[in-house]
Amino acid sequence: MRRGHLGGWVWGFLLLTLFTARGEFQIERATDRVTIHQEAGPMVTFVYRDPQVPRPYFMHWHGPDGFLLTRRFPPVEGLDATDHETMHPGIWLSFSGISGSDFWRNKAPTTFGGFTEEPFVRDGVAGWSFRNHYATTSGPTVTEECTIRFVDRPLGTLLFWDSAFTSTGEVVFEDHEEMGLGIRVATILSVKNGGKMRNSFAEENEKGVWGKQAGWIDYSRDLRGTRHGILLVPHRENDRPSYFHARDYGMVTANPFGTKSFTHKGDGSYKLVVGQKIRLRFGIFAYAGEIDPAGIAADYHITAEETSRRSSSAIK
Repeated sequence: MRRGHLGGWVWGFLLLTLFTARGEFQIERATDRVTIHQEAGPMVTFVYRDPQVPRPYFMHWHGPDGFLLTRRFPPVEGLDATDHETMHPGIWLSFSGISGSDFWRNKAPTTFGGFTEEPFVRDGVAGWSFRNHYATTSGPTVTEECTIRFVDRPLGTLLFWDSAFTSTGEVVFEDHEEMGLGIRVATILSVKNGGKMRNSFAEENEKGVWGKQAGWIDYSRDLRGTRHGILLVPHRENDRPSYFHARDYGMVTANPFGTKSFTHKGDGSYKLVVGQKIRLRFGIFAYAGEIDPAGIAADYHITAEETSRRSSSAIK
């Protein structure tokens, strides 16, 4: 597969920031998962076959200092909130309604269709591409082509998530709350335990951010003088802007389909027919330290936009 090339100051900025004291990414393969390591230890694990959770997901994402930022999976009684155990494994993209099929609650399986680009580490970037299949009870199958890239940044790691969906027949992505890119933060980071959510409009916590559109949302907590958190940035050129289904107990979802569910007006459902495609992109920044969320979001958009003009192996 051809390598893409970043141009201008973006490439120069990458060169300055890819190689940090945390060291190069390292990949460990198993029959059901891929784990990325750095000097602080395991960074994150991508699980693509799990009998308990019939869809691929990321779990146990650690910050640059080794702090666990997503809830343990499975959650540990007495240390973690234990609700929605198999629905909220860490970080995932899923949908509670595609033509009547509920993949979010694991009532319908999301089948991993294999790697279309094998996991790699190259020039300070880790990544891979894969295919998922969503077989609906109405008949058609939706296929997702997903590309993942991890890039080091000062104070953390930025994940570029790029998914494109096609279908063998007409399907409808329905208007529900539980649709899109979801994150379950570590229990200790939740608002209920002293953490904070804030969005790009300076609105805070579930009361302020739930059901609203924004450029980004940050879920974090200051612990022993260091802020630990995860910043979620929907791409500004997604086919649909995202509403945030954000909860004080520790879950946040960027939902491109929830118009009526969140505003009680309109219809956010999306009809996908043969020959068409819907593309959803997100940036996820896991960090330790005081960050400028707007600056990180701008970095994500500029870099993602640059690489979208290159091959599917961009950011290399």
